[in-house]
Amino acid sequence: MNTGLKRSSLIFYLLTIYVLFQFFWWAFHIIQLEQSIRDLSLVGLSDQTEIIALQKGYLSKVYMVVGEGAVFAILLLIGVWRIQRFFIKEAALAGKERNFMLAVTHELKTPIATVRLLLQTLSRSGVSEDQAKKMKIEAINETHRLEHLVQNILLSTRLDELEMIDRSRLDLAQIIDQCVVKMRRIAGVGQTIESRIEGDVIFFGDAMMIESMLSNLIENAIKYSPEESSIDVEAAVLEGLVQIRVLDRGVGVIPPEREKIFEKFYRIGSEETRESKGTGLGLFIVKQIVNMHNGEVHALGREGGGSIFEVHLPKNK
Repeated sequence: MNTGLKRSSLIFYLLTIYVLFQFFWWAFHIIQLEQSIRDLSLVGLSDQTEIIALQKGYLSKVYMVVGEGAVFAILLLIGVWRIQRFFIKEAALAGKERNFMLAVTHELKTPIATVRLLLQTLSRSGVSEDQAKKMKIEAINETHRLEHLVQNILLSTRLDELEMIDRSRLDLAQIIDQCVVKMRRIAGVGQTIESRIEGDVIFFGDAMMIESMLSNLIENAIKYSPEESSIDVEAAVLEGLVQIRVLDRGVGVIPPEREKIFEKFYRIGSEETRESKGTGLGLFIVKQIVNMHNGEVHALGREGGGSIFEVHLPKNK
């Protein structure tokens, strides 16, 4: 929680304690005043019936004060609880936004610095043709990475405002193959990406969004998978649903985190200590695109280690 939220929370709780104290102090004085009035009224009374009636009236007023006070205290505590939840949400959002800004700064600086270094090296004499070719390929890959980051940032903003999407007849096998070829350029050392399509997988949806969804799922698998590991992309039609699965042999996701990772800006751990790259937008974009196509996405564990990201989309238009 940042300093501003801590200060606001402290002031709020001090005011709440003060209000509760004043309320009980006010109730105490009302009851004490009623007691004094009752005692004065009893002086000189000899009729026992009148005394009993006066005592009952006093008790009824005490019960009324206590009852109304209890309702007031309950309402106040409910308000405190709701405001406390608001403070917690604000603190969590502030932490996510801080992590996002740190991640974006790092993600933007790294490819820019790499491309600049490669260009500076290429401009020097003594660079062999093979070395120059490798450097050009690396520079192109870094620009692809930068382009993907910018596209994710722009798309996440667009998804928040978009109400309807275009739907057209798509051949998922073709889109998956294109994504696999593109993502192989940014794969780690020794990582392999293969696709397995069962039959004709035809789907009605937004081509650009489906491609972005697949790219983000594959990129997520690349980031969290070790070198010399395989990533598989599968697609099939099962019981009227299009099923897309991305399987990896990475670190996996523990069950409590499997729903949180689809939240905007959410990333496991702190940005200052986290080793993996990313901005916390990729899986959020995946979730939003799947929802827009009336589908579901789930993160599952994989036997032997790793993760399975499974998407189910309705096949019919």
